[in-house]
Amino acid sequence: MPGDPNCRAREAPGTVEQIGEDVIGSRVSGFVSCFGNPIDERGAPGGRCLYYRERGDETYWRFCARDGRIVSAAGSLPRPG
Repeated sequence: MPGDPNCRAREAPGTVEQIGEDVIGSRVSGFVSCFGNPIDERGAPGGRCLYYRERGDETYWRFCARDGRIVSAAGSLPRPG
């Protein structure tokens, strides 16, 4: 997360690039410090989901978290709304 060459928080907060399900288990705090605040956040059963735009596409990633850790990730989603 922080220090990762794919961190783009300063360049494009709320945007992710070259990321996927491999972030499962990551701490939400480290994820947000790396990629900036999400473009949207919603409650989910037992936790919350963070939405980020996928750089270069009109699609989005949803990262759901419980107890401060990411537990699921899904990409190529439409804009949350």
